[in-house]
Amino acid sequence: MAGARLTDRRARAVKAGDGAISHGGVGGLCLNPSTKHDGQGSWVLSYTDPLTQKRMRDTIGRYPAMSIAEAGRIGAEIKALVQSGVSPRKEQERKLEEARRAEKNTFEAVGRMFFAEKKKDGAWRNDGAVTRNIRRMERYVYPLIGGIPIAELKAADIAAALKTPILPVMRGQRIVAPLNQCKGVAFDSPGTAEKITAVIGQIFTYAEAVGLRDNGNPIGAVKLLLKKGQHVQGVERHQPSLPFEHIPKFVKTLLEEVGGDAKNALLVQLLIAARSGAVSRMKVEDVRFEEGYWRLPAFRELSKTSSDVLYPLTPRLKKCLPSGKRRQGAAICLKARD
Repeated sequence: MAGARLTDRRARAVKAGDGAISHGGVGGLCLNPSTKHDGQGSWVLSYTDPLTQKRMRDTIGRYPAMSIAEAGRIGAEIKALVQSGVSPRKEQERKLEEARRAEKNTFEAVGRMFFAEKKKDGAWRNDGAVTRNIRRMERYVYPLIGGIPIAELKAADIAAALKTPILPVMRGQRIVAPLNQCKGVAFDSPGTAEKITAVIGQIFTYAEAVGLRDNGNPIGAVKLLLKKGQHVQGVERHQPSLPFEHIPKFVKTLLEEVGGDAKNALLVQLLIAARSGAVSRMKVEDVRFEEGYWRLPAFRELSKTSSDVLYPLTPRLKKCLPSGKRRQGAAICLKARD
């Protein structure tokens, strides 16, 4: 039973070696005076553990560092756990384990785990793109929110990081805008910010899949928060396409006025509608002049297909491709042949 409330005046007046004094506000909570110093002591809470049914005595703090009110609040929380059938010591162990796990599973740590596992599994074939994504996270994200446990990270934290200037805007080795004129990557480079948010979303999906987060993927909310800025307003995301009816005139101009290998590479793209990276890496052994097709193997870098793709070799296309014996594995040099 709780008795008269312990006052600060009485607690400060205790002598070294005195007997325990009841807190008065929480049953079983006492101040045990120090054996060496006056006016000091330890807060000790006595209770019966609901799991083991053993009598326990836990030290929850020291007086005067922990005030009478604070000791009463903590003591009341522990007694509430006991009344609900929870062992206070087991609960403390659980919280310590959660804290250790959260400290280990920061956003940066999980992000690096995500990239490492995906690279190990061979999920990405374009190593250059992966390297660029890692570099973006290291430059714009990890320094600001990388140390926050991923289970605690909120959409507002991510959006704020993308709106916080951390590096000047660079173009090659030249500074376009110094740091004091920057507004954060979401404003200074919306295209980069869009790529970053996509990667962050993948990291959160991975965290949920491996059981490191169970409170949803916040990336949708992040995009909504970024829409308040220049992330989507007034941004030309892609080069405009050429209307189909203008292609003949464009090709005629290309053939008559432009020279060099680039002309032939572009003409090949127009003739077969292949990706520029795949055309530039066209291998000698994949072009079958006799059979009349170019074979783009599945899973080759930049192919982005799970099966082989065959492109027919038209008479005009054959003139853009060199014939004759060449070294296996070499890239074709797209020079026009007479």
